[in-house]
Amino acid sequence: MKNLQSFGVQELDAKEVRETEGGIIGPIFRWLGSGIVTGAAIELITEGWGNCKKDFWEGFNEVRK
Repeated sequence: MKNLQSFGVQELDAKEVRETEGGIIGPIFRWLGSGIVTGAAIELITEGWGNCKKDFWEGFNEVRK
């Protein structure tokens, strides 16, 4: 590690190690979730609450079939 420290590289602390060892699945889920929330917010703003509820229940009933 001494050779790397001469280039300004520092060891990760425990919190940073946990963050980097989480893998790629967490960021992918966060990205997908943010897209879903953004899409829902855009529909709510452009279409209104009644249309959002109708679309939700149509999708919900379609999945239950």
